[in-house]
Amino acid sequence: MPNFYPFRGLRYDKTRVDPNKVIAPPYDIVSPDQQQILADRSLYNAIHIELPQADPQHNLDPYQSAAKKLRDWHRDTILRQDGNECLYIYKMTYTISNSEDDSKLNTTTGVIGAVEIEYPYTLNPQILPHEKTLTKPKGDRLMLLQACKANTSPIWGLSLDARLTVAIEQALADTYGDKLADVAWRAVDDDGVVHELWAVEDPHSINSIRSSINNAPIVLADGHHRYETALQYAQELGENKQEHEYRHDNHDDNRPPDYQSVMALVVQLEKDQLHVHPIHRLISGLSQDFDITEAFTNFTNSSPVKINTNTGKTRNVEGIWVATGQNESLFDIATHPEDPDSVLLEAFFENLPPHEITYEPDWNSALEQIRAGKVQAGIKVRPTTVEQIAHMAHNRKMMPPKTTYFHPKPRTGMVFRLLQPLV
Repeated sequence: MPNFYPFRGLRYDKTRVDPNKVIAPPYDIVSPDQQQILADRSLYNAIHIELPQADPQHNLDPYQSAAKKLRDWHRDTILRQDGNECLYIYKMTYTISNSEDDSKLNTTTGVIGAVEIEYPYTLNPQILPHEKTLTKPKGDRLMLLQACKANTSPIWGLSLDARLTVAIEQALADTYGDKLADVAWRAVDDDGVVHELWAVEDPHSINSIRSSINNAPIVLADGHHRYETALQYAQELGENKQEHEYRHDNHDDNRPPDYQSVMALVVQLEKDQLHVHPIHRLISGLSQDFDITEAFTNFTNSSPVKINTNTGKTRNVEGIWVATGQNESLFDIATHPEDPDSVLLEAFFENLPPHEITYEPDWNSALEQIRAGKVQAGIKVRPTTVEQIAHMAHNRKMMPPKTTYFHPKPRTGMVFRLLQPLV
């Protein structure tokens, strides 16, 4: 079963910084413009660590610069390391819009700790990727890890244990009682999502949460490349016989060195805890006379539904949309109880002539690209359900790449995890 451990987190001193000004989104969803906005927002914004810039004044490359900032901020008590090992309960509160006039408040509550990395070819693996990943360079994340010797942002895992949320809420109640609001590290991001963090160091509470997480597999929801980078880092250190430099604080000989685990936010896999957005497909590179709507009709053995697309509300109709520069067509295809739409589309794309696929979570943005001629066509898919994720996970299956977009995203800067003491 998975091994999940507490650690001594490195956290901002909220008497020294404005929490709202120092958190940042995960590195892989930050645009260049947003990166500059975050960097300008505060000298201590986590983006300076997560997506660092070179420091010509000190002749440092971006990764050396990030490591220097981490040391300097700790020296200047902008960041303080907790005295005892903790698990960190993390809650995100946000609004879900069900329609133009209907919305509700929702929360996602999980716990941040260090999950032990599984090496390739592990028998009966307990850390399960939930979707295939696209090949992309991991060198950037590896060089940041090598320089900082720290996990700067958590991966996101989904626990298949049905007791986790109860264990987390009980730990909060036992530790803080009615003082939750007074002691939380609290920040609000640019989308209005409220992020709150509480440290739990009580051994009973820690053991209760650990026993839940250690009882069932963890499905990787987000952070596949960071997990693979942590694995590569661990393998390199093991080959170079550097394990002695990374012993953990409590000197438990039954526990692996810190470099063999990675910081992770773990949330119970249940409908109330997760909000999953779809990621739509954009197609380019086909011949100009290729009719993708006709190809989809033939492949699915179905015909487009006749709908007036000028009403402004038809795009909310259930089904799969195929859009080109000339028209939008709705295919009334029933949701598969086990497979998300991406499984059907993966098979469809395999039958097309040579082409390129890109991904866009915002359908309005996708339509703009189609109408501007930047891409030839787009296919709007439905959100993957929690039931579909659970089915795939229990059956050790992986979804096609870019099947799920979990919302909201945990913020960088809530807590950092050191693999070596800062010197």
